Amino acid sequence: RDHVIICGAGELGLTVSEILRHAGVAHLLLEADAQKVEAARAAGAPVFHADASRPDTLLAAGLTHAHLVVLTFAHAQQALRIAQA
Repeated sequence: RDHVIICGAGELGLTVSEILRHAGVAHLLLEADAQKVEAARAAGAPVFHADASRPDTLLAAGLTHAHLVVLTFAHAQQALRIAQA
């Protein structure tokens, strides 16, 4: 229970990341879109180019030790797919 995993590095994911950074909360972002990954990196966000809908990706991101997982997707089906992973 030592970090937060943010799934999605769009506008909402980056906003959540910035809030957590200012609060001193350890976190990381997972994003499958290469352009969003580059934009997040340029903004200084701790982002990994990975598909959060894959269980092995979530485990590699430390799911079993995460304090919280935040899903920031606009489409409910995408969020549901990750929640079921």
